[in-house]
Amino acid sequence: MRFYLISAFLLFTLYSASLLADHASVGFGAGTGSPIGTETAVTLPQGKWTVGLRSEYINFDRASDQELRGARIRDPEGDIHSVDSLITTSIGAAYGVTDDLTIGLKIPYVVRRGIREPEHGHGVAEALAMDHDDDGMDHDDGGMDHDDGGMDHDDGGMDHDDGGMADHDDGAMDHDAGSMAGHDDGAAHLYSPTAGRAADIVIADSHYYDGGQRMVVDTMIETLGNADGLGDMILFGEYRFYHNSETKTHAAVLFGVKVPTGDTSARSRDGHRLETELQPGTGSWDGLLGLTFTQVCDCGFAIDSNLLYSVVTEGSQKTNMGDIFDYNVAVSYRIGGEAYDRAELPKSSNVWDLLLEVNGEWRAKQIRSGVADQNSGGNIIYLSPGIRYAGWDGWNAAFSVGYPIVKDLNGFQVTPNYRMIGTFNINF
Repeated sequence: MRFYLISAFLLFTLYSASLLADHASVGFGAGTGSPIGTETAVTLPQGKWTVGLRSEYINFDRASDQELRGARIRDPEGDIHSVDSLITTSIGAAYGVTDDLTIGLKIPYVVRRGIREPEHGHGVAEALAMDHDDDGMDHDDGGMDHDDGGMDHDDGGMDHDDGGMADHDDGAMDHDAGSMAGHDDGAAHLYSPTAGRAADIVIADSHYYDGGQRMVVDTMIETLGNADGLGDMILFGEYRFYHNSETKTHAAVLFGVKVPTGDTSARSRDGHRLETELQPGTGSWDGLLGLTFTQVCDCGFAIDSNLLYSVVTEGSQKTNMGDIFDYNVAVSYRIGGEAYDRAELPKSSNVWDLLLEVNGEWRAKQIRSGVADQNSGGNIIYLSPGIRYAGWDGWNAAFSVGYPIVKDLNGFQVTPNYRMIGTFNINF
């Protein structure tokens, strides 16, 4: 039937990798039908094939060096990074085993551009953890003896009387070689007048303030480069358990597994292995299960909706990327008001579909070596208008632009500015 072929591409066009915040969208996709980011409940007719190509581009709100340094102060050892863009291009195929059962696979190629992060700063952690009292500090290893607020630095060559500090202007410090003990070369350097809690630190006017006094921060921002390679393969199926041909109502269950076939060894410019969330593949076996519903009418409108849950397991580098809950709804309109459930696409067709979707995804926090990453997980919702054209000989193409209308993310994460998706599909 016409709508069966119009629906075929969706079941493999959706699943890309793992949307939050710098990841691609999640789903199966196996039809050529109206939705681009929403699953349809219409399965392929028995014996029919569909093959296709899908490309997704996400442009992110690039974090400044200042923002990355500020995030590192608040979380000295957290997973903090910025990504400029993410491109995921997938090839896939699906086959109608019966009129109510479709199976398929999808293989993505993932490209992340402009990866940057602040160096992990033990110096920051130590400074924030220092125990300060009103009378002063006693540093045995640093060669610093503080009495009544005065400071006598034997090794650092600094002499402070009556609480005064030489060569200090407005809370800034003049450092010579060896003047600060306990800070290794390349570590994030922090001087805090009060060494308050990270939550007390305020960033303003390109400076960091603790208790109203300026802090000196010297954290290097590392440019890690790009990461690209094959992503994890998806094996999926869809079983339609309800179909009313008179009302054109469809309901189906979605199921699948993500197989750890992707690259997990991508390295930064300096040769270090990137963390799992920046790799093309995750190294984990993940199970997927969901439901989808489709209602079409003779006036040319159709409504599709789906729920899809991914159970994520531990993968590469002892990292669990976090469970995913994907929820979508789409309204489509066939220009000319042509009904969907009619005949199969003729050899020469020329039809257009207008699309409007709401695509949402919630992700649990990432866990590495048993510790939850506070800068991961959350919820993003896109509003995605689009269009699809079905041409001759069973091919069709579609394009949509998604704008994030909800960006509720945990901790420090880059957020998407917009998302573009293009698809091309052939049925036979």
